[in-house]
Amino acid sequence: MESSKKSKIIWGILMAILTLVILLAVYQIGTIIGFRQARFACQWGEKYGIMIGMPLHAPGSGPGGPMFDFPRRGIPSPNGANGIVVSITGRGFVVKGDDGIEKTVIISSSTQMRKGGSDARLIDVLPEDRVVIFGAPDDAGEIVAGFIRVFDHNLMK
Repeated sequence: MESSKKSKIIWGILMAILTLVILLAVYQIGTIIGFRQARFACQWGEKYGIMIGMPLHAPGSGPGGPMFDFPRRGIPSPNGANGIVVSITGRGFVVKGDDGIEKTVIISSSTQMRKGGSDARLIDVLPEDRVVIFGAPDDAGEIVAGFIRVFDHNLMK
C-alpha cells in the first residue's frame, strides 16, 4: 500500500516536470520565431538603401548629414513576397511589391517553381513577370524561396 502511494507521488512529480518542460519548449519556440522576424526586419531596414542603390546621405549634406526620410510602412513580411520581377540575379531575382518595397529572393535547390501549368526554373522567370513567393528569411535579409508561382507578364496585361 505504501509503495503504491510512493509510486503515485513519483508519477505526479514526473508529470509535473514533463508539463513544465513542454511549456518551456513552446515558449522557446515562440521566442525564436519572434527573434527571427525582428532580425529580418532590422537587417532589411539597414540594407534597404544599399539594395536599391541610394546614397546614404542627402546630396550635399556630407558625412553625418540627414538621412533620407523613408515613409513608414510597418515591418515587412519576412516569409514571402508578391509583385513584379525587377531584375534577375545569379541566385534569384528582385521583386517589387505593390507597396513599392523591393525584396531579394534567393532560389535554392529545394525551391519549387510553377509557371502556368508546369514546373519552372530560374531561366523561365522574366523581368515584369508577376510572382508570389513563400519562403523563409536568411541572415542577410533576403527571402530563401520554398515555393514560387510565376504569372506570365503577357497574360497579366
